[in-house]
Amino acid sequence: METLYTGAIHGFPQPGGIANGVSTGIASSFDQDGVLSLIVVLGGSLSLVALVFAFITYR
Repeated sequence: METLYTGAIHGFPQPGGIANGVSTGIASSFDQDGVLSLIVVLGGSLSLVALVFAFITYR
């Protein structure tokens, strides 16, 4: 499953009909906007954790 998934993400052709359709569906669900919003959410929560950690260690 992982090789089919990474193959579909990177655009390598995969043999087989059903597995190729599933991996292509998974790959197409990660469009540019979804990846960008995921990076924004992860970056925001990471900076919030760093801010709390800095406040705790400062006191």
